[in-house]
Amino acid sequence: MKCNHCKNPVKEQDVICEWCGREISLFQSNDEMHPVNKFEQELSEIETQVRKEIQARIDNKNTNTKGGLLGKLFGTTNFEQWDEDHEEEVEQQVYKLQAKAVANFVLPTNPKLLREIKEFAENNYKLNKVSFWDDDDKNKNKLQLSLAWLHLFNITRKKLGLENSGSSVNKIITYLNKNSNLKWGLIVFAVYVFLFLVIALLNYFQE
Repeated sequence: MKCNHCKNPVKEQDVICEWCGREISLFQSNDEMHPVNKFEQELSEIETQVRKEIQARIDNKNTNTKGGLLGKLFGTTNFEQWDEDHEEEVEQQVYKLQAKAVANFVLPTNPKLLREIKEFAENNYKLNKVSFWDDDDKNKNKLQLSLAWLHLFNITRKKLGLENSGSSVNKIITYLNKNSNLKWGLIVFAVYVFLFLVIALLNYFQE
């Protein structure tokens, strides 16, 4: 590759051109070939494709439904319509496929691009972060997506030589979210301990 200013050869991981001393700009922020923009487009296309596949399934089912066109015209056949269940199916499929795409994302070597991807991953982790109290079964795929973003954020920081700044509390919560049985076991244990303390205090003050 070449410096975008003096056109002399530079390495992909270079930030400053050794020839002219100016900062190397591999991409403009609105460049379609920018890794972040390309990845964002790829993630968006996943949802588009999932919606097309589910709609095709509905159309195919309606085409083969007994009664055919006459049944549809005179209302004698109940045709499947897009509803909340389909939206839920889209959401779950998109979470699952996007998590796979994030996990397979290939990082560049240029530090400037790595910093942009680090910020992109961090923002998406916060956007998809699952609450400690959320239903585990319902949010299983969303949790996988959020953890994929967190992993991408962490390995990007590692490549940049940055220390892990996550607090111990966040690390514990993330670990418990990964292990739902342990999480709910600790919650039940905490409830029993709380009730035991309340009963003990009531008995103490009654004596």
